[in-house]
Amino acid sequence: MQKKTKDWSDVTLRQAQELIEIKEITDPGLLEIEVETLSVLLNIDPVEIENWTPETILSEFAKYSFLDKLPGERSDKTFKVLGKTYVQVPFNEYSVAQMVDIEEWVADGLIPNLHKILTRMYHPGKRNWKGKWIPGEYVRDEAIEEAFRDLPMDLVYGLSLFFYRIVTGYLHNLKDSLMETAKHQMMTMIQSSLEEEQLTK
Repeated sequence: MQKKTKDWSDVTLRQAQELIEIKEITDPGLLEIEVETLSVLLNIDPVEIENWTPETILSEFAKYSFLDKLPGERSDKTFKVLGKTYVQVPFNEYSVAQMVDIEEWVADGLIPNLHKILTRMYHPGKRNWKGKWIPGEYVRDEAIEEAFRDLPMDLVYGLSLFFYRIVTGYLHNLKDSLMETAKHQMMTMIQSSLEEEQLTK
């Protein structure tokens, strides 16, 4: 049986967050980056990797060349965390508290807080009378937030991208709606002004 080539499904959100931290190392050498990266990806002590030959390190590192590309986009409608099925909360059903939390976490760093943001976007699901999955109530739980860090990055990327498109579309529609309202108000003001001028003649 042919061995599966490694891809983003082999990398968790937790590992991706740690890889981002490695990139922030001040003036690292190439081998230092590769050692730290492999330590995260293979979940082993960097000291053990430092005992490998440079050829072994480079050979193992080459298996993760996909890290230079974006993950493939998955379109999962539901997914499981700690045995529970999670579903997306429709954007128009977000509470002010949800939006404030997401805004603050994004401001503090999108990737480091992505697991928290996802728990606001996706809630434990329940089936309605038609058998369709709908989101249940949100209760913040740090254990759940931590569990979201173990989701594979191809799933996380798809979930995040889907949310981004919804928000972008919503903001465009909102902008168009506000522009239309402003235009209507301007026309009303002009019409009223013209009528007043007619009356004063």
